[in-house]
Amino acid sequence: MRVLLTIATCAAFLLAACGGEAATNQGTREVRGSVVAVQGDLTAVASFEVLTGDGDVLEFRPKAGLLFGDDEPIGHLRDHMTSGHPVLVRYEESADGLIAVYAGDAG
Repeated sequence: MRVLLTIATCAAFLLAACGGEAATNQGTREVRGSVVAVQGDLTAVASFEVLTGDGDVLEFRPKAGLLFGDDEPIGHLRDHMTSGHPVLVRYEESADGLIAVYAGDAG
């Protein structure tokens, strides 16, 4: 029984580390995953898509003025798309779709 509990706990931690969605405060959710598409250029991104650890592809529109992390242009998402380095996206759901309020390294 103890072994099964340990295996189940390890599996839960692995799933959380590999991606998937989590709720944060005040209706904001977050997801980790790989950027698979970016619509726009280096300074203006209209939308981007993230493949989650659960296998879902989510499309986000960045809120106005959104930076990547604290100081990179949002177009830095393209670097993550080509490198495969995972991102963390915090977002809110609206009538217009998923609005990214934060995007940065998942590190």
